[in-house]
Order: sequence, then C-alpha cells, then structure tokens
Amino acid sequence: MSTLQTSVADYPRPVLLPEDWTNGKTRRLELREPEVLKEYLEENSFLIPLISEASAKLVEYFGAETPQVLQVVYHPDDGSCELFLYVKPDLPVLEAIATLDRFDEDWWLDAMDRSNFQMVIKIGYE
Repeated sequence: MSTLQTSVADYPRPVLLPEDWTNGKTRRLELREPEVLKEYLEENSFLIPLISEASAKLVEYFGAETPQVLQVVYHPDDGSCELFLYVKPDLPVLEAIATLDRFDEDWWLDAMDRSNFQMVIKIGYE
C-alpha cells in the first residue's frame, strides 16, 4: 500500500452537517461547541439522519418556534460521551414533560435503537 493510501485510510472523512442545522434563516438546532460536535459525528455519522428525523418530530410535538439544542456531553466518571438533543419549550414543566412522554411513546422509544443508545432527548431549561 502506498503512503498516500495509508494516510487517506487513517483519517475519517469530514462530516458535513445538514444545511438546515447551520443555515441562519431556518436554523432549527443550536449547536453547542460545534467543533466537538463535528468530531463526535465524524465517529458516529450514523446519528446524522436520526438527529434530523428527531428534530423534525420534535417540531410536530412542540412547534417550530421551540428551540432545540444539540450538545455532546462528556461523562468524566467513565470517560464516555453522549449526544444530547434538548428541546426547550415555553410550557409549564408538567405540560412539557407530558408532551415529551407522548413523543417518547409515539416515536422515540422505537427509534432509539438506531442511535445505539448514544443519543438522548430531554427537556432543557436554563
């Protein structure tokens, strides 16, 4: 194998995030620490279509104006990382929880397997 072939094989292809994630006019997702996120998705690119699908489903349950945040969370206790998709509804807490429960029952619990349990969807309040 040539040096060129070896060096190309040693580096993953860069991830191109879907335009609707990053386009300022239609941006549906706030990307926290985008460089960390891109690196994580280079290693877990199978999550990209699921993120897009989950984000669209969240719009069905919470509305298009509800902010969503995508963030890689590092767990220092075991050194692992997980991808979190937070939905930040402007709803009373109990109503938001009930809506997320419906989302989980109707769609996420079946779709979660496709994430290899590396993605979590939660309500986020700051």
